[in-house]
Amino acid sequence: MSTTVSPDMKICVVESNRKPLLGREWLRKLNLDWNQIFNADYNAQAVSSLHKHQARIRLQANVQPIFIKASKLPFALRDAVEKELEDLERNGIIKKIDSAKWATPIVPVKKQGNEVRLCGDYKIRVNPCIVVEEHPLPTIEKLFASMAGGQQFSKIDHTKAYLQLEVNPDDREILTLSTHRGLYQPTRLMYDITSGPVKWQREIEQILKDIDGVSVLLDDIKITAPNDDIHLQRLELVLSRLNKYNMRVNFDKCVFMGNEVEYCGYKIDRLGIHKSTRENRRNYTNARSS
Repeated sequence: MSTTVSPDMKICVVESNRKPLLGREWLRKLNLDWNQIFNADYNAQAVSSLHKHQARIRLQANVQPIFIKASKLPFALRDAVEKELEDLERNGIIKKIDSAKWATPIVPVKKQGNEVRLCGDYKIRVNPCIVVEEHPLPTIEKLFASMAGGQQFSKIDHTKAYLQLEVNPDDREILTLSTHRGLYQPTRLMYDITSGPVKWQREIEQILKDIDGVSVLLDDIKITAPNDDIHLQRLELVLSRLNKYNMRVNFDKCVFMGNEVEYCGYKIDRLGIHKSTRENRRNYTNARSS
C-alpha cells in the first residue's frame, strides 16, 4: 500500500504505556478500514462479566420459593434451543445444577438465522416477588443536550447487554431455568427480569459518568465532540473504560465518526435534530416503560 504524506504533517513519538493515538488527518492518509481493525482487536477479547459489579435480586418479605416444571418445547425449536443452552453454558452464562427451590420455564424467542434467545418466564411468578428498584432512564431532552454542538457522531452497541452483568451468587437460585434438559442456574442477569434495564442503565452510567459528550440509553452509547481531536480522545476513553470492565460490543452495529446518528426516533447531525421514523420513536417509548 502506498501512502502520500504531506511534508507539513506532524507525528509525535513519546514513551507511554497507552495505546497509540493518531489524529484524523493521519487516519485519512493511511486509508485503512478502521472498523475492521477495531473489530479484530476487540472481538479477540474473552467474554467476561463486569469487573466487580454484581446485580442483586432482592425478594419482598415473606416470599416462598416457586418451582415450575419445564414447558412443552415445540419440536421445530428443539435443536436451536439446545444449541443456545450449550453456548450459554460454555460461556459461563448458565451452569447445570441438580436441584433448586426456585425454577422458571424458558421462553425461546426466535431470531434471524434459525437462532433463538432464551428468556425466563419471570413475569408471572418471579417478578411480582422482587423488590422493584428505581433509577430513571434519561429523557429525550437530556439525551439531545449531550449531543449538542457535535460535528460527528460515534455509536457503540453492546452485545447481549444484560448477560454481561453478573448476578450475586447468593441470588442466582431465584433465576433458575427449567428446561427439557433439566435445571440451569444463570450467573448473569437474564432478559425479562424486573428492573433489568434499571440495573444495567445505572451501572453503565456509573462507568462512563465523567466523560463529556457521551450519552447512554441501555445498550446504546453515543459519543460526539466539537472537533475531531476531542472526538477521538473521548472515543478512546469510552473504549478503554469498556475494555477495563471486559464489556463486549457488537461492532457490526457500531459507527465511528459518522456524519449523523439515529437516536430515540430522531436523526441528529451537525445542523440539529430531525424527525425520523415513527417506529424508532415507539421503540424508545417502550424502553422507558419496561
